[in-house]
Amino acid sequence: MTNFVDYNQVLVDLVTLLTAQTTGVEKIGKNLDARDYTFSQMPLIDVRLKQAVPDLTGQQNYYVRVVVEIEIACHDLSSRDEAAILRDNLLNQVHRAVQTNARFGAVIDSTEIGPVEFETQEDVDTGAFVSAAVAQLSVYVYSQG
Repeated sequence: MTNFVDYNQVLVDLVTLLTAQTTGVEKIGKNLDARDYTFSQMPLIDVRLKQAVPDLTGQQNYYVRVVVEIEIACHDLSSRDEAAILRDNLLNQVHRAVQTNARFGAVIDSTEIGPVEFETQEDVDTGAFVSAAVAQLSVYVYSQG
């Protein structure tokens, strides 16, 4: 018998949590594309599924580790530091939301915060500074076969 996990629902539940728990964000969504990454829609938070790894814990009980990436993108016209401060503030809000609501969905057993990668660049055409972070979460979802 196969186990079914609704990965889309995990992403929807996470977007719902972040929408309720973060401030100062223009757009929060799942699987955003390049058209969404514009200055007018920043700061933004993009939630995407990276990987799902089954983890057998008993004879019929199954946990699936769903690895989710959360990308945060911010821009500022004055300096790299200001863009990075905006990014770091949003990252702190995301981490705090997940820590205080580790079971943010009906079938979620727990959530672990993983590594974060940071990047800052300058848009030569506009002179704006863009600062981004990609945070990884491991969401443990209960599934019974």
